[in-house]
Amino acid sequence: MLTILLITLIMVTSIFYQKNSIILSRIVMLSFIFSAFLVVNTFSIDSLTTGLSIYNNLLQVTSITAYFEILILVASALVFFSLDKNLPKDVILHYSYLVLLSILGSILLVGSTNFITLFLSIELQSFAVYVLSGLFKKSHTAVAASLKYFLIGALSSTLILLGSALVYGNTGLIHFNDLLLFNTLNYDSANTLYNYTALAYLVIAVGLLTKMAVAPFHYWAPDVYDGVPTSVTLFLTNLPKLSIIVLLIELTLKMDNFYDYLEIFIIITASASLIIGSVLGLKQNKLKRLLTYSTISHLAYIIIPLTFLSFNHLSSILFYIAQYTLTNINIFLIIIAMTYTYKHFQSTISDTTHNGGLNNKVPKDIDYISDLTMAVKYNPTLALSFAICLFSFSGIPPLAGFWGKYYVLTGVIEQKLYVFALLAILSSVISAIYYLSLIKTTFASIPLSIENRNHFNHSPDKVNHNNTDNSIQSSSHRMIEEKENSDILNISNKVVAPMSYTIAILTHIIALIYFLPDFFLKSVKWVALSQFLL
Repeated sequence: MLTILLITLIMVTSIFYQKNSIILSRIVMLSFIFSAFLVVNTFSIDSLTTGLSIYNNLLQVTSITAYFEILILVASALVFFSLDKNLPKDVILHYSYLVLLSILGSILLVGSTNFITLFLSIELQSFAVYVLSGLFKKSHTAVAASLKYFLIGALSSTLILLGSALVYGNTGLIHFNDLLLFNTLNYDSANTLYNYTALAYLVIAVGLLTKMAVAPFHYWAPDVYDGVPTSVTLFLTNLPKLSIIVLLIELTLKMDNFYDYLEIFIIITASASLIIGSVLGLKQNKLKRLLTYSTISHLAYIIIPLTFLSFNHLSSILFYIAQYTLTNINIFLIIIAMTYTYKHFQSTISDTTHNGGLNNKVPKDIDYISDLTMAVKYNPTLALSFAICLFSFSGIPPLAGFWGKYYVLTGVIEQKLYVFALLAILSSVISAIYYLSLIKTTFASIPLSIENRNHFNHSPDKVNHNNTDNSIQSSSHRMIEEKENSDILNISNKVVAPMSYTIAILTHIIALIYFLPDFFLKSVKWVALSQFLL
């Protein structure tokens, strides 16, 4: 379906490009939703519980791959709500192309059954993401972030390819099911072939964890995610990781806990992610960098169950990934929606304090945490939704994030990993500090002076201290207040209606999941159970 859409999109580009390129992005978004409905229909196939091999066993369809395909397609559709119709036509057009290519690679990666399709799929996904990072060519930070992302991505791809070659060189096998049989027959730590194969798996794991930005392979992520526009960051922090998580689950099931020191390696990286994500996030003053470290800490909850994967633990992973993805997407949509208010605030100042001021209406993201100051005044609904999502990230009951952490930590305690459980609880407390500081900044009610307003623009003007200049500034201050008071009720209209509805729906799901836990748990438990019936 996605391949047909890509070919069709290329054919109709010449027709719609000169008219309205936003139509193309809406076509792609609706196609993602339609594709998700097609995947839902696969659950009615009886043989899905045992798995289906397609394209000469190059790809497979199972309940868990179908689950993640639905999640990826729905999340991809939500990403398109971040596009501003006022962006240049070529940016919207290229964004649609690149997201479609990356999602096509993600879907193929989810269903991969051997190392050949694994590498080709992950490169298809990665190449589109590299270009997407540098889509805004006039932004020096975006270009630098794209270059850094490409270099780190090339290194991690090299490690994946090296590990795959080592596996093939030691075993002569490339299919995951064949490797499961090999591991069963050669399960002996004294076997040299066994140890070489374990080393190959370790190299592959390092490459995959680097692409996911799991500590200590995370150092590229804060710079890259902060350097690109928020609409691109929204995509990078969610979609590429989902398909890699599926691959890790698949490889873990095929290894079947044969390699004990790989489990130790996962525990160490998960612990490092908790510490680095929570501690380094405390000293951040830029919003996207802080959310990047938040993502790093949350990845620990996703990868730690891989060390003791079973039916209940797999269901906890599925639930945590679903709630975290929806919450993270909602947070970035809220930030983008707040950007409309922020740009309106900037244009109000520039219109009043500068002659003509139109040249100052340049699209600008919310970069600093201080930019959220008094957001509750301009759009209290967005501020409340933002607070709910941050409380969910903190693990405050009865929000979705609490239940996700609860189910994961229950499995950790059952496996007697008490040190990791204690570390996870302490990191949650530390992370709550910067989440609460964000909420405090958002709901701050400090009156804005002329100096505060210049701080919002991050370009302070020189202040003259003579009486004439003081009177001009006082007059400008009164004009700003009058204009803001007259427009305060109309600012929320700057947020497009589809984005508003999406934020409202996601916020209600996050807040009211306590009243609907059975629906979500039964769905993920059914998927997990069918996976272990294979």
